Amino acid sequence: MDSDWMRGCKFSNSQDSQYDNALICKNGHVINSMSNQYPIDNKAFCEECGSKALDRCEKCNTLIRGNKLGDTYYLPSFCFNCGSVFPWTQLKIETAIELGLSSELIDDNERDILRTSIPEIIKDTPRTMLESTKVKKILWKIGNGTSTMIKETLAAIISETAKKIIWPDKP
Repeated sequence: MDSDWMRGCKFSNSQDSQYDNALICKNGHVINSMSNQYPIDNKAFCEECGSKALDRCEKCNTLIRGNKLGDTYYLPSFCFNCGSVFPWTQLKIETAIELGLSSELIDDNERDILRTSIPEIIKDTPRTMLESTKVKKILWKIGNGTSTMIKETLAAIISETAKKIIWPDKP
């Protein structure tokens, strides 16, 4: 869908009046989910990691949606306007892949599967079930230590469908 119609519009809060704007560092720490309503909490850099604060998508320059008035804020993985992966999501994908590739218990074919499947399990698409099943088999082979680190890395960004397939008895 072409979003050119939005570029000339001014919105009171992010892209419509139900949302405030957010400030999030490149590592995914939420600095302020209501940067318009509480500007005193805005910071140029993250106090947790020192990373630069972002208020807009680096690809399309659209403001990052903040808290929807009256709701709990959830860190977004993708830009709602252009669909690009946010830097914190990409960093977690790359970290999970690197952790998996470091295992000596998998072969080159399984490494290739991890490279292609991990980016797919953060999305909820028709391929999510298939890619999640592939990842689950490899994580079982890798063992608890590395598998647990991968789970902790992906926990906040993986799709609910993938969570239920890969870790069915885990909350």
